Amino acid sequence: MAEKIVFDGLTVAPSVLDTMVRLATEQVKGVAGVGTGVRKTALGHAIELTANEDESLNVDVHIQAYFGEQLHELGRAVQSAIADALKSQLGAKVACVNVYVDGLVFAE
Repeated sequence: MAEKIVFDGLTVAPSVLDTMVRLATEQVKGVAGVGTGVRKTALGHAIELTANEDESLNVDVHIQAYFGEQLHELGRAVQSAIADALKSQLGAKVACVNVYVDGLVFAE
């Protein structure tokens, strides 16, 4: 991820974007955790954000889901939550949100 991301003259630290995405994802019913899977991502990051030339964002997020959840619906809900959070809090356009389910958690 870049050292900083600029939107319409506003400079935002990547850690701020990471927090926005993480909190939005964790609030979706059925998500057990962000980046807590057994499989590590390429660079060990659960969230990857890329700014495009048109100032839109591409987001990749790795999650764990609770066993029994409809994964397709869960993925759509996560995509929507992330896009809504980034748009409402930052005014950013989101080009795409890729959700990777890296593991399942069994409720106790």
